[in-house]
Amino acid sequence: MRLRYMLGLIGLALLVGCNSASVSGTVPVGGKVTYKGTPIEGAIITFVPEGNGRPATATTMAGGAFSLMTVDASGAMPGKYKVTVDKVVYGAAGSSSMEAASTGNAAEGQSKRALPAKYAEVASTPLALEVPSSGNKGIDFELAD
Repeated sequence: MRLRYMLGLIGLALLVGCNSASVSGTVPVGGKVTYKGTPIEGAIITFVPEGNGRPATATTMAGGAFSLMTVDASGAMPGKYKVTVDKVVYGAAGSSSMEAASTGNAAEGQSKRALPAKYAEVASTPLALEVPSSGNKGIDFELAD
């Protein structure tokens, strides 16, 4: 699971690094992610377009807040999206730092998913929405088991 997570991050970095042009036509998109009523910090949220388009991503901050980016532009393109949310914690103490996990013993280097797996994959996520041409900064995703 950790290898797949790392490959995804590397792929995203390459995608961003290989495209030097700014994306135009994005609209502001943001909101909040909670799980069982608790705000989730440090989760990766990805809006995957249905059909043609570019994905938009963010990492949730304190209070579960997120604000999407598409390549190097703030926001997302208007259109229909499936939404994935994933958070992986590393180590027995629940550290979310890969560096901290790599310096400890084998038990501390293990990772686990902090949210239900159904939200991590496009094929299984129940989250979907349409971003209007005016944008939407008030999206609330309330995750449950």
